Amino acid sequence: MVSGCGADAPPLPACSAAIPGTPAAAISPDGASACSEAATVGIAKAGDLSADGFIVVGPAFTFTGAGPYPHGVDFVVPYSSSKVDGSLENRVVLLAKRGNAAAHVALVTNIAVEGGRGKVHFHATDVATFQAAIRTDAGTKHLRHYTFRALAGVSMGGFGSSVNFWMHPERYDAIGVMGADPGPDMTYSLGMIHDYFVAGFCSAADGVQKIGQLCPTPRKPLTDQMEVPSSFERFPYQAGEGVGLTLKRSLFIKANRDLARAMGNAAYYNPDSPYLPPGVPASFLQLSPADQCGKPVVLKNFFDSRFNPDGKLDVITFCDGNDSAAVGFGNFDPATPETNPVQILLAVDVNGNGKRDSGEPVIVQSAEPFKDVGTDGLADADEPGYDPVINPDPNGDDYHYLWNPTGTENNWRYDAGEPYDDLGIDGVAMSAGGCPAMTGVAGCYDYGEGNGKFDYAPGAANWKAHDPRTNLEKLDASAFERIDVYYDAGIRDFFNAQVSTNSLVAAVMAQGHQSVRAYDGFPALARAAQSKENAFDISKTDVPSLGRHVMVRYGDPDATEDVVESTGDGRHVGTATQAVHRAQLLMNWLGQRWPDGDRAIATADTAKSTINDMFTQTDGRVSPYTVILPPGYFTPENAAKTYPVVFLGHGLGMAPMDLSSIAVIAQNAMIDDRVEEVKRLPKFIVVVWDAKCRPGGDVTTTPLDPTGDLCEEGAFSTDHPEGIYKGEQELVELQAEIEKKYRARAPADLMVE
Repeated sequence: MVSGCGADAPPLPACSAAIPGTPAAAISPDGASACSEAATVGIAKAGDLSADGFIVVGPAFTFTGAGPYPHGVDFVVPYSSSKVDGSLENRVVLLAKRGNAAAHVALVTNIAVEGGRGKVHFHATDVATFQAAIRTDAGTKHLRHYTFRALAGVSMGGFGSSVNFWMHPERYDAIGVMGADPGPDMTYSLGMIHDYFVAGFCSAADGVQKIGQLCPTPRKPLTDQMEVPSSFERFPYQAGEGVGLTLKRSLFIKANRDLARAMGNAAYYNPDSPYLPPGVPASFLQLSPADQCGKPVVLKNFFDSRFNPDGKLDVITFCDGNDSAAVGFGNFDPATPETNPVQILLAVDVNGNGKRDSGEPVIVQSAEPFKDVGTDGLADADEPGYDPVINPDPNGDDYHYLWNPTGTENNWRYDAGEPYDDLGIDGVAMSAGGCPAMTGVAGCYDYGEGNGKFDYAPGAANWKAHDPRTNLEKLDASAFERIDVYYDAGIRDFFNAQVSTNSLVAAVMAQGHQSVRAYDGFPALARAAQSKENAFDISKTDVPSLGRHVMVRYGDPDATEDVVESTGDGRHVGTATQAVHRAQLLMNWLGQRWPDGDRAIATADTAKSTINDMFTQTDGRVSPYTVILPPGYFTPENAAKTYPVVFLGHGLGMAPMDLSSIAVIAQNAMIDDRVEEVKRLPKFIVVVWDAKCRPGGDVTTTPLDPTGDLCEEGAFSTDHPEGIYKGEQELVELQAEIEKKYRARAPADLMVE
């Protein structure tokens, strides 16, 4: 158990199993300690920290040291147990202050509270000032509205759940996500796509003579979060186990086409199509793949400040998807025929041969050029007192999920006060060429120039409208009071879901003044080393004590590459054991969201409990879904019982019935007699909705069917601007369908802590 360690329990070690080997410990006479792998840590008492909505319950300590700390640091700080009722130990948080950033509730990991000894153990990646605190209203009962509905999802379904939940939190009580891809925080994910996925080309800033060559991407990877860098010609590829998908170039191209179909093309403005780049006619989509590749659309006078500043080079549609074992899957191979139409992007044809060759840049015009230097308008180097070593962030505005979650410098978005060029999304002054796309004049592609405000391309703005982080930051305190949050992510996820998840969960803490229990892997819940995956046992885990908000970053950072490849450790799916643990904890946590649940042992009628059905939406789409009913649902004495409902989203390449195995894990937990009744998983209904493109298709073989969803494989659970798939509306209508056919529990207002 990770909290509530009473005086009769054996004491926890000063250093947790997060630090391998024999760590060096620093202990202060005031009861604080720190354990690092080798580097020395200093400890000194500090003045109290302050964060809105929290009161401190122990002294503050400043921990100092030069590092490096390859495995982070384990900390212990004292707190006054007289200030924290034993039932509230899972509400204790750590305030942190580092450098010139403001004090805040920090997303530290592996918190364990020894109530009988007045100690709080936790882990962080570096030293800072820390102090134990608790919310000012902790333990106070209040009236909470329950809808008895939750959203959950796996991979693409986790993305769809995140989008829909944070757009409409009033509809649900909780969200539970296993590895959302392309990441639950689109603010980060769009920034990563811009910085890595469509990057790696020399620009005019490198010298116009170098346009058409490859240049290193300027942004350094976030190594403390194990961020994986990439570029357009070096997509991330993972051979071996635990990926869940075949990560070849063709799959990345396909998935990004479907994302553009789901929310619009974020790279340009085209008033005639939410999907195609400007200047590309709708008839282009009805050409065969061979003709799309062999007869590209050629755009003249297409200006771009980075890659075509004078508009003299042709800009073309192009093909890619050339998966080649010779250079490594994921890498661009100039020797392999380009047969997969990209459709959603344009390239600069530097050599004029009618196709994109290695080094020829891909153009992205998602927003007017701006400097991501923070609302003070100053980059770190321009801030008074700057020193790259002793004062690298004088104004305390550098964004970091752990050290400064409300920072605005380098946070992958435009913030009011940051300098920008009001030149439109092409970044070129109209006097130098080009014209607005909305004029209706052929050869005009710009948007937003000279209107006195910063502009995103409308497609990019629609992505922001669906962005979970943007939407949760709009919520007030009362909205946060009635929602619970669970996310997991593998530390080696191919699309950096762990970085995106860090960012989103940190925003939950910063915006909602919430206490989040975060863990470096499932073994951490059993206070075991990250390599000891079998130490986690869901039947011995006190899930209710974990609290209302939980995050797990799974994977052993010390696993060797051959072990990772053979087992899948920390990847999108993870090892076989990690995959089971993920499903077990997700389902157990979800079931604990509602008071007064049915925990009695009952017989599971497996022959009747899984139902594959379909319904017709108001737009005419026939949408399949799968229902998994809880044990005892058909027992006569339970005929009047009603149950909460979890709506579960499936992954890319799956259909609703493919997730029934996860629901079976929940069913088994509902009848696990090894667990005492008060901690057993309460019963609920699981409904898996449909996000598979229907009829679907593959543009590398033939043009898409011009009817139906107009997408290839994954619909991502949004209301598509074209085609009949309306995922957001599907969830609304499916809920009504379920409430008509099954005994779903009605909303109620209950007094809870």
